Amino acid sequence: MMGNNLKTDLILALEASSGQASAALAKDGEIIQTSSHDAAHGHAAWMVTLAEDVMTASGFGYQDLSLVLGGTGPGSFTGIRVALAAAKGFGLTTGTSPKGVSSLAGLAAEASDGQRPVISLIDSRRKTNFMQIFAADLTPLSPIIDGDNEKLLPLIEDHRSAFDQGIIIAGHQRVLLAERLSSQGLKAEACGGDFPHASGLIRAYHQSPLNAMTPEPLYLAPPILGQSKSDKTSKGDAIGGAPA
Repeated sequence: MMGNNLKTDLILALEASSGQASAALAKDGEIIQTSSHDAAHGHAAWMVTLAEDVMTASGFGYQDLSLVLGGTGPGSFTGIRVALAAAKGFGLTTGTSPKGVSSLAGLAAEASDGQRPVISLIDSRRKTNFMQIFAADLTPLSPIIDGDNEKLLPLIEDHRSAFDQGIIIAGHQRVLLAERLSSQGLKAEACGGDFPHASGLIRAYHQSPLNAMTPEPLYLAPPILGQSKSDKTSKGDAIGGAPA
C-alpha cells in the first residue's frame, strides 16, 4: 500500500452494529471507497479485512489517515465492540484519536436530503427497534427509544409542526412506518437500506462534528452476556440487546 505525502482530510469509518459490517473511506468529505459484508453474526472476522479493502483500493496508507470513526450503536453488543476496537486499534497505529458516532445518526445522515427530518430504525433482534427522530440538520428531536413503532407516535405528534415538508424513514421496517404515518396525513417517504453503513458515520460527522463522541458503546441497558436458567426469554446482550 503506497503512502501519500499530500496533506489531506482522510477519514476511515467502521460500522458493525447490525446485520452488515462495513468500512468507508472519505477524502476531503467525499466518500471514495466502501466495502461491506452482510451477515447476522461474525463481524469480527470481517472488520479488519473490510478496512484493508478500502485502504488498498484507495492507494492511501494508514499513516495518511487524519481520523478513524467507529459506530457506537445501538445494536449488536459484539458487533459494536468489534467496530470500536478496530477503530481504537487503527487510531493507535496511526497516532490519531478515534471517535465514535451514533449508528442511528449515521443511518439518518445516509438517508437525509438536508431538508426533511429523519426517523432512524435499527432492528434490536428482540422483536423491537431502536429508534430516534432527527431534525433536517441531524439534531436529535427525541431520545433513543427501544420498542415497537407505536412508541414513536406520541413523539411524532409532539413534533408534528417540524414535519410540514414531510419526513424520511430510514432503516428496519421503514416501509411499514412510512405507510402508517402516511395514513395519518404525514408525507412520509421510506429511503435507504436496512442497516447502518460506515459511510453514514462520515456524513454525520461532516454535517456536524458535534455528532462525534467518545468511542464507547451506547448502552440503553447493562450488557447481559448469557441467559439464566430461571429466565427462558431471550434477553440479548446490549443496547439493542441483540446477541451478536
